[in-house]
Amino acid sequence: MRHVRWLTVLITLAAGGAGVDLSGGWALALDPGFAGEPAAWRCDITQDGPQLTLECDGMPASAGTIDDRTVKFVIMTGRDNLLPARFSGVVEAGDHAIAGTWRLEDTTGNRIGRFRAEKRSSR
Repeated sequence: MRHVRWLTVLITLAAGGAGVDLSGGWALALDPGFAGEPAAWRCDITQDGPQLTLECDGMPASAGTIDDRTVKFVIMTGRDNLLPARFSGVVEAGDHAIAGTWRLEDTTGNRIGRFRAEKRSSR
């Protein structure tokens, strides 16, 4: 009986770790954007296990992670791309959208907003 319970736990953990694949093209919308107005970017995400790499509209590549359905990544912005904008969101059911918040600390203090990313069709 004890072996059956451990096997069930192992199968559950394996299924949870293999779940979400975010690789592909995404449309990322910020409300507001860093300058106070809504902003939109096209991004490509590459996933290697829990590690993410984002490339958005010519900005430097950004690193991120996925843990279960929680996604976190940092996009460097500002003059000379020295200011980190930190994003934290949750993958929605169907794995085609991520919604969450962003926070940017600079000399004016904290700027915060919401974001939504939607997976672009592969057509």
